[in-house]
Amino acid sequence: MGLPLALIRDLLEAPDADLAEALATRLADLDEELRRTREQQRSILTYLYGDRRQGKPPVLTLDRFVEMLDLAGVSEEHRHRLHRIFGQAAAEEHRAFLAFLGVGEDDVGIGPGSRPPGGDPRPG
Repeated sequence: MGLPLALIRDLLEAPDADLAEALATRLADLDEELRRTREQQRSILTYLYGDRRQGKPPVLTLDRFVEMLDLAGVSEEHRHRLHRIFGQAAAEEHRAFLAFLGVGEDDVGIGPGSRPPGGDPRPG
């Protein structure tokens, strides 16, 4: 139930302790924690996706995403392959992800069927 140990001790030691009151207080505390968590979620989502209602662009751009892939050691050839397979295996999600990055599929320059330098166009 998430009651602090000190409160549990007090409840056990006090003859007139009111467990219902303690639980009601804990419930109010949980409600406040949830409110703060939801507020943090909204802030993070606004940071990640931008505030589309006010026309603000997403924070994660294609350039930043490619930079993160580079830092993770993903080669250009593997990026091309991932892009192609993603577009083939989950076309709708792929378009949504590109939109999330703030680009259209044509803007990426590695659309479905494109061949990475020296790469085989077949997934595998």
